Amino acid sequence: MNLDAYLDRIGYHGSLDPTLATLTAIHRAHLTTIPYENLDIHLGGYNSVGVEKIFDKIVMRHRGGWCYEMNGLLAWALRELGFTVTLMSSDVRGEFVGDGSGGDHLILKVDLDRPYLADVGFGNGIFEPIPLEPGAYTQSFVTYHLLNEGEGWYFENMEKPGFVFTLQPRTMTYFTPRCHELQTLPDSGFVRSTVCFRFIPGGSCVCAARFCARRLRRAFSSRLSITPRLMNSF
Repeated sequence: MNLDAYLDRIGYHGSLDPTLATLTAIHRAHLTTIPYENLDIHLGGYNSVGVEKIFDKIVMRHRGGWCYEMNGLLAWALRELGFTVTLMSSDVRGEFVGDGSGGDHLILKVDLDRPYLADVGFGNGIFEPIPLEPGAYTQSFVTYHLLNEGEGWYFENMEKPGFVFTLQPRTMTYFTPRCHELQTLPDSGFVRSTVCFRFIPGGSCVCAARFCARRLRRAFSSRLSITPRLMNSF
């Protein structure tokens, strides 16, 4: 695996110092370049938590990925740059319940002057890292909330659901069982439907099932049927 290849993949050519400015810029570049998608599940492929396989898929084959792949790759790259990164488990919930140990969603804690939550794998989640402190965080036209009670945390997304988590460190292999279930169980939302999401200037573009929608500010500006030409725009 090659760090320069990853940085070229996301079009980042800025500072490599392990600072908040670098973290923020790489986080943004990753999200605006690499789409969140689950297409391999519907194309007969299999999504791995192995970082080398993730690197080959996203960097070398110019594909997108879902949370285990997107945040797994980002964690590797940040560590290569000298950042202190902790993998954490979370569970997708519409309210603050549970402890996040189920492994639904991989998130990252990055320690700088204070800890930050980084997440490039939730689709329509944060665009930039946010301090791991309770409060409201506004990015562009969206406001997120981070709640804390004892050892538990809850990220309230701009549109439900969000996710619940603790700061318990994990490894990539911890997520192997849930990664397998989410791409094989018949009742999994990832098995029932395709999804692609990418941030674009001023908003986002999402494709789910047979339709795509571009969202600019708070409103959806267009809804289009999926075509090969449209999918190439991702």
